[in-house]
Amino acid sequence: MRSNDEYRWVTPQLDERDAYLALGQLTHAASVFLWPTLQVGARVVVVPAFDPGLALELIETERATFTLVVPTMIQAMVAHPDAAKRDLSSLRCVNYAASPISEATLTRAVELFGDDVLYQMYAQSEAWPITMLLPHEHRDRPRSVGRATPNTVLSIVDDEGDPVPVGEFGEIAVRGAGRMLEIWKEPETTAARTLPDGSLRTRDMGRLDAQGYLFLADRKDDLIISGGFNIWPAELENALAAHPAVAEVCVVGVPHERWGETPIAVVVPAPGAVIDAAELIAFCREKVGVVNKITAVEVVDELPKSGVGKVLRRVVREQYWAGRDRNVGGA
Repeated sequence: MRSNDEYRWVTPQLDERDAYLALGQLTHAASVFLWPTLQVGARVVVVPAFDPGLALELIETERATFTLVVPTMIQAMVAHPDAAKRDLSSLRCVNYAASPISEATLTRAVELFGDDVLYQMYAQSEAWPITMLLPHEHRDRPRSVGRATPNTVLSIVDDEGDPVPVGEFGEIAVRGAGRMLEIWKEPETTAARTLPDGSLRTRDMGRLDAQGYLFLADRKDDLIISGGFNIWPAELENALAAHPAVAEVCVVGVPHERWGETPIAVVVPAPGAVIDAAELIAFCREKVGVVNKITAVEVVDELPKSGVGKVLRRVVREQYWAGRDRNVGGA
């Protein structure tokens, strides 16, 4: 309860005039607004499953004021042909979380929803909430996930659990009211993820700037090591998402005889678009440099997603590593 209170301190206050549009599963983060909405006598609008056209329609017809979504939902809504036709002016808070958002999608979201309603939250099941990026902060730090919520302490640590200098990447550690007590019946795993000061090792990588803003790199386990270079998939995905032919993209490391593994892009084309692999590789190289660029492109109709709409990178990656050692070394 305390962690939910801290969450509400940094988002607009609810009252009986509000309407919460629950677009995700109520067994997950979408329920964060459920009880607070009912407690103040406001309405909750629930959908059986996420559909971007229906979501836009309900914002208009139900005069929804609050919603919580993941970036893939935002991408689907801003790309929907009805987006510009709908009156979305009732919205006061569009809270998004669960995975990084590309700058291209964020720019379109600001154009669609307005620049005063977007709140980005960083959290996980083991620690809730961790940071919040407020609407006015999106302009100057579009790649940040914000600063620590009240009574939350953030640190960036190395593999030994020691703090790293400001601006350097490491594992994100968090201490606060929303931190888990333990992993059920796994005392050894709990101990391995707990620092001496009680902070939780999140398994996410990131850095803090001098003002305390957090910038995510990726999940620690998603790091691609190619020829000795560390490559973060999210950086490549952000670059590729800016290409007009790309609707969705997932970057994974695949086996490579010489380099151990190499990054490839699994792409869902935008409606009516044709993906030119060579052009996309060159586009990526121009954005991130020759070392980090993707080396191949695979076109698919859709990407596997979880029940809350997150792209399942593990599922995408597994098809390339079947029967192989994930930690295979390069020559």
